[in-house]
Amino acid sequence: MTESQHQSKLIKEFEKTGWYVLKLIQTNKNGIPDLLLLKPDAVKFVEVKGPKTPTSEVQKYRHKLLEHYTLDPREVAVLGVLLLRGAQTPGELRTHAGRLAIVSG
Repeated sequence: MTESQHQSKLIKEFEKTGWYVLKLIQTNKNGIPDLLLLKPDAVKFVEVKGPKTPTSEVQKYRHKLLEHYTLDPREVAVLGVLLLRGAQTPGELRTHAGRLAIVSG
């Protein structure tokens, strides 16, 4: 099974258990995990690797950095939108992140 096939299988499994899954394909930062999983009360970042593919030092650094932050679902929704779409106006962020969580202000 290729890494891509394994990732697709994982996405389906996470979605069956109630997670909203964002596949982070291209971001402005190297080493960001492959998947962002959201639930109203929980957030997970998932790196998908093949059995022979090692985690790079940049990925290890980014993962530790993300583990350091404690974010609520609204903050994660905004973070996810920024990672996926890049810089946006406050109105665009409210609109796009509002699809993932209740974002006001």
